[in-house]
Amino acid sequence: MLGTSGMGVRNSVALAVRQANRQHTVRGWRIALDAEDDQALPDVGAIAATRLADERSVMAVVGPVNSAVAEQAAPILDSRKVVLISPANTDPALTRGPDPRAPQRPHQWYFRVAATDLVQGPVAATFAYQTAGKRTVAVVHDRSAYGQGLARQFRARFEKLGGTVPTVEGVDPGDQDFTAVLARIRRVNPDLVYFAGESPATAARLTTQADQRGVKVPLLGGYGIFDPSYLDLAGDAAVGDFATAAGAAPDELPAARPFLAAYRAAGYSDPPSAAGAGAYDAANLLIAALAKVLPGRRRITDDLRAAFRRAVQDSPFDGVTGPIAFDAFGDATARAVTVYEVQRDESGKAVWKARQTSQIQADSGE
Repeated sequence: MLGTSGMGVRNSVALAVRQANRQHTVRGWRIALDAEDDQALPDVGAIAATRLADERSVMAVVGPVNSAVAEQAAPILDSRKVVLISPANTDPALTRGPDPRAPQRPHQWYFRVAATDLVQGPVAATFAYQTAGKRTVAVVHDRSAYGQGLARQFRARFEKLGGTVPTVEGVDPGDQDFTAVLARIRRVNPDLVYFAGESPATAARLTTQADQRGVKVPLLGGYGIFDPSYLDLAGDAAVGDFATAAGAAPDELPAARPFLAAYRAAGYSDPPSAAGAGAYDAANLLIAALAKVLPGRRRITDDLRAAFRRAVQDSPFDGVTGPIAFDAFGDATARAVTVYEVQRDESGKAVWKARQTSQIQADSGE
């Protein structure tokens, strides 16, 4: 995905590759970057994954941003023994399979550094109830597997805490008019709307029309709305809204300051985006694993790929977002989720500001 979020991922990986080649990190080898645009469409992502997998020199892929794209890309890359690490996918089924009661890893070559919906939904619900003091929430999802899963996780935790979810609405990402949905929401008089979806544009239309139709309450969403385009599209209606995103806020991490400085110095026109620091870590983790298995090798073989996968699975890594290690499912064992709020800066411009970060260990989902 090479929109705003995708370009941030692409640039962050490019920066890691450039630095590694300059420092000769992988002795005797030079790393090349080949970026594909999946357009946030699963079918396009499958084509991109196939093209990359057909290249014998491709050892690893960083991405994609969207879980629905990963559902198509992961099995293709898995079958070709290409390691895939996503900095943003949150659908638990990608690592644990479709049955949460009997988790089983479906893709042995797939990993992620992002916190899943098992974490993000509950963190959002806890923030809404305990920090923001909300008691009645209307939930809206975009009918995708990601959206419905995130909505379920949010609702379960919010109700467990004592809150009420009087309505759950489904919308299509391309919907332009939310009059009927907002009429039903207004009748239940919520003090927050939770949006579980992947499109900042859809969320922006929802929050804008909500203000216009008298539903003047904040909107809280997942990583799908944590994007500069949401601020541009929603305008004043976005102020006071919230979003969760995987990872700690890079601006607040001392270890991330060199990455942010190098990113700015590289002159990229797009910001690193919410997934940029995670993508940078994913790329450097892969490069560190390549540095262990490639020196002394002249060609890429299946046994080399297997050794590379083991190095990724078994080697802890200190990244700019913190220590990274993978559990048996390919999920990061220590995960952080940050809640951001849309506030005005000194110039009056709407910007995302970190409110709080939650650290979640292992498989708790708490």
